[in-house]
Amino acid sequence: MLGFVLLAHNEGRQLELGLRALGQALEPGDPLLLIDAGSQDGSLELLQIFADEAGRQAEILRLQEPGLSLAEAAQLARQQTGADYVLAMTGQDLLLPNVVAPLKAMLKAQKPDLMICNHSWWVAGVGAPLACVDASRVAGGEEAAQLLPDLRRLLPTSALAARLETPAATTALAEWQAYDTWLAAAQSLAVFPEPVLLRPLPVERLGSMFDDLVALLQGSPKRQCRMILQQQLPRISDEMILCDPAQAEADIASAVRFYSALNEDDQRWAAQFPGPVGELMAAVCSGEPAAVRMVLSLQASTQDRARLLALTAEIRQLREDLDLALPGPEYLLELYQRLRRI
Repeated sequence: MLGFVLLAHNEGRQLELGLRALGQALEPGDPLLLIDAGSQDGSLELLQIFADEAGRQAEILRLQEPGLSLAEAAQLARQQTGADYVLAMTGQDLLLPNVVAPLKAMLKAQKPDLMICNHSWWVAGVGAPLACVDASRVAGGEEAAQLLPDLRRLLPTSALAARLETPAATTALAEWQAYDTWLAAAQSLAVFPEPVLLRPLPVERLGSMFDDLVALLQGSPKRQCRMILQQQLPRISDEMILCDPAQAEADIASAVRFYSALNEDDQRWAAQFPGPVGELMAAVCSGEPAAVRMVLSLQASTQDRARLLALTAEIRQLREDLDLALPGPEYLLELYQRLRRI
């Protein structure tokens, strides 16, 4: 059985959109826990109206815990609803209604210990979301370890969740390590290729990733360093697609510190690594700051173009909807002529 939990805390208008999408996706009898973590903007009232108007068997839990994590909310939902799987979302997420039934069917048929769900990012609406950077690998059936290590994409059974501690990842690297722990603990895995949630674009964190990786390498035996790099550098390549131009100088400084922390063999190896992170390391190796900025700028421009295309598609859809909803010029002209004759 698939249950749902929505964690709300001062999301404002966005919570209304999230609840609307949730209402379209849920079926009668779906276990649902609504958690207000201590909002002060009317979110609790919105949750109550949603539960009352729809007549659902939704439970509302009010907590004065603004720091409650989504993983902790999912654990509460397992305890409250008894669901085998719990899909957790924030008040800023949009649940895509057409994928819930196929997701339930796949869970029922395969009964995996751990399901990995694909997600997308929303920019202006649901009409033209941004695909996650590993969407092609998800569709191509890549191994779970090669996908973007995002804890929010994991849908474990209640039994697996009971065996592992609720992850409290505070850094990108800690999240990656927790992700690997969950994969290793699961006896059976499945990947749901269609996006299940539209989520807000994440905050850029490239600089902190390099710094965390330096700390990990310095605390590990030297014989394990190449293996760590082999595992983590592709993940940094994935994250580079979200480079923020405003953070460029800080990202460059972190990339230089990371490169300097490697021995000469690993420096040469990293500079030849495939993908954006290899291009970045090669630029750092050249000693030309302009070359490093160019690599980051290309990554940022790729993302900016994708966002622009999404916004353009959303605006086009909005105009089409308005054309259908509003009277056309011929009708307005006829109405004007009628009024003139009165």
